[in-house]
Order: sequence, then C-alpha cells, then structure tokens
Amino acid sequence: MQNLLGLAGLARTALMITGFVLGMMLLLEYVNVLSAGAWQERLARHRWGQYFLAALLGATPGCLGAFAAVAMYSHGVMTLGALVTAMIAASGDESFVMLAVVPRQALALICILTVFGVAVGVVTDLVFHHRRSPDVCLRIHSQDHSVFSPRGCIRKQWRECTAVRGALSVTLALFLGAVLSGQLGPPSGTGSVSL
Repeated sequence: MQNLLGLAGLARTALMITGFVLGMMLLLEYVNVLSAGAWQERLARHRWGQYFLAALLGATPGCLGAFAAVAMYSHGVMTLGALVTAMIAASGDESFVMLAVVPRQALALICILTVFGVAVGVVTDLVFHHRRSPDVCLRIHSQDHSVFSPRGCIRKQWRECTAVRGALSVTLALFLGAVLSGQLGPPSGTGSVSL
C-alpha cells in the first residue's frame, strides 16, 4: 500500500512538471503567433541578445528559466550556444536554498556561472556554426495570420474560438486549478517542489 501511495505521489509530481512545461510552450507559442513571429525574428537576429536572455533565464531561481530556454530553442528562436548558456547559468531549485542560507556566496556563484555560461555559449556557437533546432515544433503558417491578428483582437479570437484552442485552454485551466487547489503536486507535509 505504501508503494502505491509513493507511486501516486510521483505520478502527481510528474504530471505537474509535464503540465508546467506544456503551459510554458503554449504561452511561448501564443506570444509568437500574436506577434506574427516578430519577436522571434528580432531575437534570432541579435546573437548577443540571445546569450544575455539565456543567461538571465538560467540565472533565475527555479526551473522556469531552463524550461523557457528549451522551449525557445525548440522553436528555433535561440541557437545551441544560447541554450548551453542557459543550462550552465542555471542552478535550478538549489538556488532557493543557497540564497536563503548563504546569499553572498550564492550571488557570487550565480554571477560566475552566468559569465562562464555566456563564454561557453559563444564558443559552442563558433564550433557548431550557430546551429538552431533542426525541428521547429510549431511554426506560424499563413492561415494562422488570418486567425490571429497581432493587434488587440484577443476578444475576437475567443469569440471565434477553434476546437483546438478551446481544448488547450480548458486543459490548461484544469491543470492550473488542480495545482492551485493542491490536488496536483507533492502531498502536503512532504516538502514542496518548486519550479
């Protein structure tokens, strides 16, 4: 019985993390489609901007920045070097503990990892010739431009909601409701999993 409870807890945590990654990718794709790819093209043109954004995402405590960097790489927005920058700069959930226990040393470590991450990211792009993800997961197609207007038509988009958008929105709302109500995630009293 104890093993079943442990497996149920693991399944809830895995579902929470999977839902979080899906939510990040949906949000990134929604911004991409709303802007008709403008932010993606602008970021893709500025190599140093990619490194600094990746370093900032990586240095953010928790896993949110790393998830966002992977989503951007999979969309072809960031180069492999920028992704490497984010992963080197990332300390994950451990940074919360380090900032609480040894804040001065934690900030120094975050700064060192960020500078080192940018340097290794630049070298990675030089070696791999600014390689981007070969498989762009979600692309903006010409029919998307007629459905999504980038300038203030969000109400119209929801009035003319497609089945796919509706299903994704309901799934995301149920996921957020389950997380906020405590139905999804680690059982209470066992600590917390931060992202």
